Amino acid sequence: MLESISQYLTWDLLCKLFGWIILTAAVLFSLEKYSEELEISKIKILVYNIIFWAVILGFAVYMG
Repeated sequence: MLESISQYLTWDLLCKLFGWIILTAAVLFSLEKYSEELEISKIKILVYNIIFWAVILGFAVYMG
């Protein structure tokens, strides 16, 4: 199983995935921090978090 995963996970792909995770986490953190000023409800932020992790997990399952 590790051989099949390692053929898809190149350093370039891992760096891009890590970058997207960091970027999205920063955006979600800033949304949560400024949600009162931007009038964004906590439920919307929760939905964004769920969508984000669903995409990440879907990508991991697709690559595996």
